[in-house]
Parts: sequence; structure tokens; C-alpha cells
Amino acid sequence: MSLPDNTYELIDRYLNGELSEGEKSDFEARLKTDKEFAEYFEIQNISYQIVVGQNLLDLKARMQKDLSGSKFTGNNKWKYFGGVAVLILVAILLYFFFKPDEQGKNEPESSPVLIDTVTSAPENNEIDTTAWNNIPEVMPEEIQNKNTTVENHKDICKDTLISFSCQARAACSGQNNGAIEVDLNTIKLGKAPFEFSINPNGEFISEPFIGDLKQGKYSLFVRDGKGCVRRLNVKVEVPSINCN
Repeated sequence: MSLPDNTYELIDRYLNGELSEGEKSDFEARLKTDKEFAEYFEIQNISYQIVVGQNLLDLKARMQKDLSGSKFTGNNKWKYFGGVAVLILVAILLYFFFKPDEQGKNEPESSPVLIDTVTSAPENNEIDTTAWNNIPEVMPEEIQNKNTTVENHKDICKDTLISFSCQARAACSGQNNGAIEVDLNTIKLGKAPFEFSINPNGEFISEPFIGDLKQGKYSLFVRDGKGCVRRLNVKVEVPSINCN
């Protein structure tokens, strides 16, 4: 890649401190990313230092010549020390100006931050069955906030089966006076005490009687003492009768 024609002038302005802050920042950023430009800069920088150094030597020689050709009077004495001071000041400025940046300095490695990630398993309240003894309720997984490791606990309801019988009482046409009654003597398996509901997300009651129902078909759920919920595999139909 060939460099633009104004590259020499740009570097010369940088070495003489003539660039604005924005131009200087862009220039130094380019030194870090443009290898060819950086190499060209090093060559011109060395040449610049040689020229400046030669100018200092010439200045020193002229001062020595002037001093050797005149008496060391009080005024000349102050001129001499003033010239030496100028030389020292210029040398110090050149040192700090051309002091190489510590671009190769090892930057401390950033330690990775471990962030515990907690994911939540959505609760699945859908219960289904294909037999009289219903499929166990799907229990949400327990998530522990420790290195995002999920410990799977044994589902105590996995092998729990509950069977029971019930009967429906008809509702008067257009009224909510029907009911479903569970025969407690027919409950098998599971662990007492038992509770009942027509809504798995709703309230369970200990009484085996669910009233205030209108005509329709209802799913009937039972919950045992371990919290395991089962559903009757068929819907219970509350019929309608004419009570007039």
C-alpha cells in the first residue's frame, strides 16, 4: 500500500508538535494499526532526531567559539550559563518527546467474572390420563442457584395411583343446583386425607361434595395427603331436568 503524498508533512507536523489534539489522537491511533505508516514514521523520526542533535552540536560549537574569542567577563559569564541552560532544557524536552511509548507493556489480564445464571422451569399444570388411574401431575423442576446446576429430585408422585367412583346430581334447567359426589368408600391407593376439586388450579375441599353446578361436563380431580393430584379419566356429566 502506497502512502499519501502528504505523509512526510503530517509526520513533520507531529514531530514539531503542530497537530491539534484530535489530529494527534488520530495520528497515534494510525501508528498502532498501520504497519507501513509506523515504519515510515520510525525512519523519519530517526532522521529528525539526527538533525536536531546536529543543530545542538552546532549551537554548542558556536558558543564555545564565541567564548574562546572573548574575555570571561561578567556579562559573558551570564551569556555562557544562559546558553548552557538552553542546551539542557532542549535536551530534556527532546528526551521526553522522543521517549518511546510503552506500547508493548503487558496489560493485566482481565479475570473472567463468573455469573450464576438462574433459569426457571415453567410450571405445567396440565394433567391428562388415558386410564382410570391417572397420569401423575407434572411437577416443576427445582432449580438451585449454584453454578447453574439443576438437581433433579425424585418425584414422589411418580408411582402414585388413585381410583374412585362418583355420581352426579342433575341440575334444574337454567339453574346452578347440580352436584358431584364422591363415594369415599371407593377410594383406593393414594394417601389420606383426600381433597377434591373441578379445577386443578383452584381450591380443593375436603368434603366429597361439589355443588352449585349447572348442566355440563366436568373434570374431577383428587389430591392426596402427599400433594399428588389425579384426574378421573372421564368427565362427569351433570344432567339437566325440568323442575317446573
